[in-house]
Amino acid sequence: MIDLDPDAYGTHAPHSAIADFLEIQALQHGQSWSLGDVSDQLLDLGFGRRALSSYADASHLLRSAENDTEEKTGSLQDVCHEHANVVFNTLQQRKRILSNVYPFEINSTRLVFDAEWRNQPYIQALCLTVIHAWKLESEFKPTETFPTWVAESLRSQGLIATEIPGASNLEGQYSIRVRKAALSLGLPINLEGVLVSRRAQDEGTDVIAVWRHRDERHCQWYCVGQVTCGKSDSWLRKAREVSAGKWKEISGNQIEPGKFLAVPHHVSDEQFEYLAQDGHVILDRLRVVPFLKGSEVMAKAAKQSVKAAQSTAP
Repeated sequence: MIDLDPDAYGTHAPHSAIADFLEIQALQHGQSWSLGDVSDQLLDLGFGRRALSSYADASHLLRSAENDTEEKTGSLQDVCHEHANVVFNTLQQRKRILSNVYPFEINSTRLVFDAEWRNQPYIQALCLTVIHAWKLESEFKPTETFPTWVAESLRSQGLIATEIPGASNLEGQYSIRVRKAALSLGLPINLEGVLVSRRAQDEGTDVIAVWRHRDERHCQWYCVGQVTCGKSDSWLRKAREVSAGKWKEISGNQIEPGKFLAVPHHVSDEQFEYLAQDGHVILDRLRVVPFLKGSEVMAKAAKQSVKAAQSTAP
């Protein structure tokens, strides 16, 4: 069973978590709570004292500190209504970006689901996220499956991509797993003299993607990425675990690879700007899902999560 929990995805993604909760409601019952219902529920949860965003312009914060002033807010009810508006704007953005890949419609002030879309990849990615965040009992393992989906999405966009199996999935040290993954992509690799931790699980890299040139010479154009189902509070740290310098050394390339962080959540515009500060590309649900074809495993995940997530009816 899941209850409305704005912090299910961490302190930086409350509106995304609420939006997903409404989608699960609509998935189960055909429609979700209304905008007014969401506002009332947030008021009951004491959400009226929460800022609309975790981020703010640094100069604005400096001026406030120098002038010893606080940002003005309305009544608790007004603030909760603003939060509800942000949630529905989040849903509208999903519809605008994904278009016919998005299986919901916003009818008046509610989210409505068409049952014909039940096995659609977006639903399966939504369920993967919910299973992990709400810790639902399931045979499905999001942390093992999502890197595979990210690699599949990149391949569908014309790249050659593979995930680096975790230590539990393939015998041998990290260096063996990296060599196997790189060679499968035709990526030159040289581990001689490269230092890695003896306890390394992934050295900050879960997926490698290559823009294949018609030769095996050096200076290949490629990117390496960290994939996580963790909460938003960990995203910046996880993004920084990807070492472009390490991979430049491993591959023998004269150039550093691109870096990305992939998460199954919907990342807000402000979070994109904040997380990209170190030069990372962010792949969120809205960027991964359009290129997924779906599978029996994904469909099974959807069915399991819907059964487990018996939320309150709207």
